[in-house]
Amino acid sequence: MGLSARGIIALGQLIVYVPIVFVAGFLVFRHGFSRGTGWIFLLTLSIVRIVSGAMLVATEQQSNPSHTIVTIATVLESAGLSPLTQATLGFLNSVRKGFSYNNEEGGGINATFLLHIFSSIALALIVIGGSKAGNAKTHDDLDHAMLFRHIGVVLFFILYILIALLHGYYWSQKRDLPKNRRMLLAGISLALPFLFVRIIYAVLSGFAPVALPGDIVEQNSMSKFNSTTGPWWIYLIMSALPEVLAVVTYIIVGIKVPVEKDFYQAKGRSSMEDGYRSDDAFQPAFRKP
Repeated sequence: MGLSARGIIALGQLIVYVPIVFVAGFLVFRHGFSRGTGWIFLLTLSIVRIVSGAMLVATEQQSNPSHTIVTIATVLESAGLSPLTQATLGFLNSVRKGFSYNNEEGGGINATFLLHIFSSIALALIVIGGSKAGNAKTHDDLDHAMLFRHIGVVLFFILYILIALLHGYYWSQKRDLPKNRRMLLAGISLALPFLFVRIIYAVLSGFAPVALPGDIVEQNSMSKFNSTTGPWWIYLIMSALPEVLAVVTYIIVGIKVPVEKDFYQAKGRSSMEDGYRSDDAFQPAFRKP
């Protein structure tokens, strides 16, 4: 059986994210497994996209695909937004740590930790809504499920606003940041527009009409944003592409910006006797006899 436009997009995501998962894995080893660094979430997102893409392609090869598989694939498609926002929060946390090099108080309140919790709550509501929608037997069950999803996507929109505000605050304090942390912050600035488009689509998709299995979906102005039945080109432009572009932006930043050197550079500036030079993080300073 041939693939539909949605199937081709899913296959394209599968092809794109396979190499990305290896690069993301390398960056996790390079920068650390902590959620505070953000890289582990890029790896998670890559895995989610590979699994969801493979499942969607597989369903199109079946004449009568299982409703459970379709539900799981749909939930995974929506759930992919959380690792992207969590990754952004992790990178903002890395920027925050940069302030501690010039500030003995340790970089201020860790707002990113609170936003991580906010993101987890939003994701949980979307997953609950998707699961309940997949198991709904009546219209009341479906309406109850969609309420969870509506709250979840609205929380993601609020989360984006908070991320943008925190990002703007860090820019206002950029003089206190080491060079590599400023470059990481610039990378976040480049990715935020893509994340904005992705979240707007998630909100619109979350409010798009759905129907029980076997029923006809009610058509209205929001129908075109349905992530499974809406026009493929809207999904491609507002969901798949912005997400890939944000991920690729972060991958490039992760490869090009050695944020781990900031510690040694700051240490070299403050104490040359520790054996480090400020202009080269990893070369021991030669001492004159």
